[in-house]
Amino acid sequence: MSFDMLKTPAVVKLAWGHLLAQARVSPVILRFCVEAAYETGPARGIQLEADYPYRTPWGWPVLDMDSSVGTLARALTELQEVGAPKSLNLVLQRSGAGDAVIFDFLAGTVEPEPDPETAKWVISNLDEALNSVVQEELQPNQCVAVVAPDMTLSFSEDLSRHMMYALDGSADVLWIGASAGNGCDPDTLSTATARACTATGRSEDVMLVSGDIVDLGDGWVILRHPHRIAMLDIQSEN
Repeated sequence: MSFDMLKTPAVVKLAWGHLLAQARVSPVILRFCVEAAYETGPARGIQLEADYPYRTPWGWPVLDMDSSVGTLARALTELQEVGAPKSLNLVLQRSGAGDAVIFDFLAGTVEPEPDPETAKWVISNLDEALNSVVQEELQPNQCVAVVAPDMTLSFSEDLSRHMMYALDGSADVLWIGASAGNGCDPDTLSTATARACTATGRSEDVMLVSGDIVDLGDGWVILRHPHRIAMLDIQSEN
């Protein structure tokens, strides 16, 4: 029995969910590994490390879905070329805290989630926010993001529903949001706002943040060391 490679994007999203939920409370960097056991011969494991310009501390998954899917597919192919495995699992490695099986490729099932319908949003303080955040030209390793955090949660509570996490095992908070590039294009900013609000279901306390890029891909970005933050005053057209 082999795994249907067409389902790898859903497994990547599953892995992201586990990473975001656990990274904030983990004292160590979390890593993912595909482990296989065989009827004969030793067990094998491949730690996932995306071949991608932004080398994230956690290695995989990354925001670029093609890179994440390709990395997972290559590992699965390599382990199945050795022979038919009797077990084939995606494992979340938590150094010193015990590993956890996230997905069983031989028995597990995943269903793709439908993309939410994108609403249209009007930003009433667009010029003011841009002038506040984009005061100077950004460096190639810097970006502007639209972040829609859940402000009903305090930092002393479980942040599993929050949009800000310390994914790299450090004390730095990493800000996850929709990429608005250098922040100078109003159309790009409007698109990023719609993406962030649609994905999170939140439209209050939406922030425009500039910072240093940790990961970037598919319209999303993870930032650290924010330079400037401005609140966006938005409302839906729908």
